[in-house]
Formats: sequence, C-alpha cells, structure tokens
Amino acid sequence: NPVGFAEKYDWTRTENRAFGNAFINWQILDALSFRTDYGIDLNVIGNRRFNENWGYEGRINNPNSMSETSATIQIQTWKNTLTYDKVFNEKHQLNVLLGSEFIGSQASGHSSSAENFPDQISNLRYLSNGTSNERVDGWGENWALFSIFGRIAYKFNEKYLAEFVLRRDGSSRFGSNNPYGVFPAASLGWRIDNESFLEDNKLVSHLKLRLSAGQLGNQEIGNYSFASVISSGTYYPFGTNVASGYSLQKHGNENLKWESQTQYDAGIDLGLLKNKIFIYLDYYHKITNDMLVQAPLPPSSGSAEASFFNAGKIQNKGIE
Repeated sequence: NPVGFAEKYDWTRTENRAFGNAFINWQILDALSFRTDYGIDLNVIGNRRFNENWGYEGRINNPNSMSETSATIQIQTWKNTLTYDKVFNEKHQLNVLLGSEFIGSQASGHSSSAENFPDQISNLRYLSNGTSNERVDGWGENWALFSIFGRIAYKFNEKYLAEFVLRRDGSSRFGSNNPYGVFPAASLGWRIDNESFLEDNKLVSHLKLRLSAGQLGNQEIGNYSFASVISSGTYYPFGTNVASGYSLQKHGNENLKWESQTQYDAGIDLGLLKNKIFIYLDYYHKITNDMLVQAPLPPSSGSAEASFFNAGKIQNKGIE
C-alpha cells in the first residue's frame, strides 16, 4: 500500500550547510610573494522519523516508534605558500615554492529512539512520550592531514624545462608509529618546436618531449584503522539474566604505513597545422607498493572487522 506508507510515516530530514574561503596575498618583493588561504565547510544534518501504528488490527509498525538523529561535520583547510619567481638574463627562469597545508575534519552526532507512544497525534510526537525501549547513542570522529612541500622549476630560453618536487605528508590515520611519508617527483621537458631548425616548419606547430618520475601516497583506509575499536551495545547471558556490555568491533594495526604509488612516464605532444590537429602519446609504468588491504579472518574469530595491513604489489603499464 504505497499511499498508506506515504501517509503513515512522518519523516523529515534537514541539512544546513555553510562554506567559504578567505585568502591574503602579500607581494614582499618583486620576485617574492606570500599567500595564505583558509577555508571551512560546515554541515549540520538532522533526521526525525515517526513510524505510526496502522493497518488491520494494528499489524503494521507494532509497536509504533520514533527516532531522531543529528550530525555536525566540519572540515577546515589552511594552506600557506612562499613563491620566488625570477627571470635572469631574459633566458633563465627560476620558480621556487615552499608551502604547508593542513586539512582537519571533526564530526560528531547523536541518535535517540523510543517505542510505544500511547497517542499518535502529531502534537504529541516527542521522544519523551515513548514508554519503552528508550535509547540514546552518541559518536564522534576526527582526522587530520598535515603536509609540507617544496618545488623547484627551471626553464631555459623557453626550450628546456626541469622540475623537482618533494613533499612530506603526515596523517592521523596511521597512528604514532608511521604517520609520515616522503614523496619525491621530478620531470624534464624539451620544447623542440622552439629550436631554430623547426622555426619555419609549416607542418609542425608544437612539439614537446616529456619525461617524469614520481611518487604519491595513499591514506584512504578510514579513521582509526591503527587502533582496535571496542563498542557498546552487546548483550551477554548470565544465567537467566541478560546484561549489556562491550565487544571488539574492529581489529587494529599500529604498524600501518602509507601506501606508495611510483609512476614513470615518457610522452610526446605534437601539434600540426597551427595546432588544428593535436596528438598526445604517453607510455606509463606504475608500481603500487605496500598496498593497504584488509586481512581475511576465519568465521571462528568472531564478528569483528578485519584489520588493515601493508601487503602486495601491483604493476600497471601501457600506452595512451
């Protein structure tokens, strides 16, 4: 009975969100500048539901029930960069960047429920009017990522390009044993179309060779994977009585560390007939080390979620 379900379930969801960004630019010298950026994303979510008892002899939603949940999620970012950009003798261009970035998330919420409301009229649909199975739960979780990074880029006469990047990332998701990972990257480029032997070429309008190698880190394993988590809501029999208690919900691993992805690329960019035709050709070789995976557990170990650990290696390569 779709009509009945639509009319007998009083369900309201609200979501209020605010986000914004502010920055300051400071030109310290002609070639030296500083920039700081701050951003925030705040989300407040509410959910309220009353399941009315109805149907033949009150067989649907028996007993009636009500639940309310709310959650507040706040994400903050703060990034700072110091940039030096200078051209020497009209041919040498040097760009140096130093920076730091912080990303932090705080989330919390609660849920409440009750059953057996003697009167179901809308004016009396409050949790305090439920007469049985009253329950209140709360939760909270935080995570943070802090990075420092640097980049040096050099260009000579708009022909030869070189760049080196180094970053150090620290994540709260790995606990205190291995929170940090260091990831370098480097690249070389050659703008062949700017060489004298191609200046008057009417067919080739753009030609660039590229070589690069670098590493990236992966921390996407959820929060608190380094820790074993114990939660309430478990019931144990003691003779003829039932007592509430705690149980292991997830196995932790304090030795977790960053998964790393190392990639090598060689490519060519070719533009023909004033770039009316453009071709990109790349060869890549990607290796993933210390993969973050969950260990399978036998059923006899219980219902707790398996822990993450670093294992395995994947290699991908091809032409695009």
